[in-house]
Amino acid sequence: MAGTYSDVVENIAPDTAQAGQTVNVTIKIKSKCSDIFTVACIGVYDSEERFIDWLTYNISPGETHSFYGSFVMPYYPPGKVITIHGYSYYYGADNSWHFDDEKTKDVETVAPPTPPSGKIVSKWINKSPEGYELSMPATVKADGNTFEVGVSYKNDSSESITAGCEVKVTRPDGSVVSPAVDWAGMSPGETLSKEYNIAKVNQTGNWLVVIRFLKYSSTELDRFSGVCLIAQTAESTFSNFGMATFSKV
Repeated sequence: MAGTYSDVVENIAPDTAQAGQTVNVTIKIKSKCSDIFTVACIGVYDSEERFIDWLTYNISPGETHSFYGSFVMPYYPPGKVITIHGYSYYYGADNSWHFDDEKTKDVETVAPPTPPSGKIVSKWINKSPEGYELSMPATVKADGNTFEVGVSYKNDSSESITAGCEVKVTRPDGSVVSPAVDWAGMSPGETLSKEYNIAKVNQTGNWLVVIRFLKYSSTELDRFSGVCLIAQTAESTFSNFGMATFSKV
């Protein structure tokens, strides 16, 4: 549609929006007049809800001016389409406003995206000489050998994500060891495994672990916390110990 003194050349809005989401709209009006005149813009959705209400501007010949507005997408079911109407009006010699042009834009209501989901599938301890893939809590010797925490985790989302596990181990003395998160791309349904080199087992007592499966960079998908090691004193070795004679007194 073409106006007498102005054209609504663009009605800019997203093609889709979720219910409750703010929809930003730009309506551009171009002057067709040879003189400066006052143009007004009205923005309406669903033919009755006005979100740009008689914004006016003294527009020069050939100039295009942008009018801005926004509204909250109604709580319609997915698939419901609303129509945004952008109107231009001019102020006539009779001191009245007159409709001049219109441009429409459709916006479809869409469902919100499914939040990402995932889970820690399994976790284990590796330590020599006790063995590998030991269940937590693993009873081990405080013999100075290094141990690893292993984790298997799965992307249960319907989309690819970047994810990884944050592992924090607290020694019996309260000090914390936390290796860097190994971020990796994960396809829907994909399971990854990672083993983290932690520390030497040089303190007796309970070693605690917190494992957080994260979507980059801080969205927590799953968590485990508990005792990972029960470290005991290494067995004493007695050598050159014997009894040569025994006599009854």
